Amino acid sequence: FADEAVGLALAANVDVLTERSLIEVFSRTARFGLERRTSVAPLKMRLQVVDDLEPRIAEAVEADAPETITSAEEYDALGTQGKLRVLVEAEEFKRRKLRLPRPRVINAAGNDAPVDELLIPLLDEAVRRDLAVEAALKRGDVAG
Repeated sequence: FADEAVGLALAANVDVLTERSLIEVFSRTARFGLERRTSVAPLKMRLQVVDDLEPRIAEAVEADAPETITSAEEYDALGTQGKLRVLVEAEEFKRRKLRLPRPRVINAAGNDAPVDELLIPLLDEAVRRDLAVEAALKRGDVAG
């Protein structure tokens, strides 16, 4: 929500007041550049990050890699924040340059489904299977 508030404030030409420490943590060097998404798309002016730094706030996150989760119970015990921490730590998540779901998307879902969609494919096959069985049982999807 904060990025949207800042965007609206800037668009409305309203002053944005914040602590200097927040600016230092989240500041990135950026510039405008021309970009073409496909070979036939027109060139568009887009804001591009110049530095190759990861946001510094991610350095403080301590979590295990997804492959260290050994059971569905262990996965369920993580909670939303724990799952997000594991997701940020996952090498595959970083390699694909995926983004975490926005807080309002998680809140609107009313459960961890947006996080689970990103994290479950990164888990061990046995854990994925156990989670699928649990989900089927919750839905009442059992062969009779």
